[in-house]
This record gives sequence, C-alpha cells and structure tokens, in this order.
Amino acid sequence: DLHFIPYKSNSFDKVFSNSVLEHVVNPDKVMEEMSRVLAPGGRMYLSLPFLFHLHQIPYDYHRFTKFIIELYAKKHNLKIIHLWPQGGFFSLLRYLFTNYGLISINEHPLWKLFFVPFTFLIKLLDRTLLAPIIFLLDKLDTHKNLCLGHFVVYEKLGNNSSYCHDKTLYRCPYCQKDEAEIIITNSLLECVLCKSTFTK
Repeated sequence: DLHFIPYKSNSFDKVFSNSVLEHVVNPDKVMEEMSRVLAPGGRMYLSLPFLFHLHQIPYDYHRFTKFIIELYAKKHNLKIIHLWPQGGFFSLLRYLFTNYGLISINEHPLWKLFFVPFTFLIKLLDRTLLAPIIFLLDKLDTHKNLCLGHFVVYEKLGNNSSYCHDKTLYRCPYCQKDEAEIIITNSLLECVLCKSTFTK
C-alpha cells in the first residue's frame, strides 16, 4: 500500500512512479511517503496525467496540474529539477482524433461495421503524416496549458547522505516506527514492537 510504504526513512536514492498517483485514494499521502523513503539529495521521477481518458475503471480518481506538482514540492521537502508537459494543444487534438474517439464509440453497433478499416486508416495517417506535423505545430504552443500530462523530476532537499545502513530497510506499515526491529522469515516480516506481520 503506497499510503504506508514498508521501508524506513531515507532508504533509497531514487523513486520512480509511472502514471500511478491517479489511481491511489490519497495522492498527497503517497507523495509524503515517497519523499520520506527518499534519501536527501535523491531524485523522484514521476509521470502524471492531466487531460487523459478514464482508464483502469473504476480505479481512476485524479488528474494533476502543474500547480499541484509545485505544491507537492513545497509540502514534501522537494525541489523541482525538471518539469515537462506531455505535448501541447496540438498533441491533445491528435490524441482526441486518433485515440479518444475510437475508445469512446467503438462499442456502437454501427461503428463496428467499419471499425477495423477505419482504425487502420487513422493509424496509418497518424504514423505517416500527422505525428511529425503535430510535433512541429506544438512548438507554436509556448504555454502548453492544455497537455496530456506532465513528467517531473524532484530532488529531496537536505544533505547528500545516501542509503540508510540499518540491518534491514523494512519499516512496519502499521506502527510506522523507523526504530522498530523487523524480523524476516522467508517472505514474511514481523514487527517486534507491535507484533504485526506483513509481506515484502
């Protein structure tokens, strides 16, 4: 459970999350946990959707603007190293034309009659003409306030210490005490402090 990551604070020098935060109940809590396990000076790499279709239904809860990305940095002891939009206005139009329309209406009985050849033609047009044209047109969109999402690289503030060097990096997700001793038996872990058990 990313809301209670079972590793001690400052355990890792890198954290990677690819389009995950939109599927958790409380992304702010997950950001807090990912920052906690990241060592000072370590980096966090995230991909976050903004204008994107519903997916993994019904477990699709959130979308992210560049302002919440900046707010996460302030709240969780991070600084933004890089922040890129995923495309711009014209990439969004391309996405709507080549993907979202197909996703939205391809279950209609009339649509199924020509779904296969029409899809082939759209994909062929996209791969030969549309994609390079859209790439060039997106350079005209200097603000990119309409985009599919964002890529962000955070760095955790503090000194440049790396991994913690305790006997085990695991942390009890129940009592959430870094100092609690964890006993490992095969794939089962037990917290000496609260007697809870959990898996790797």
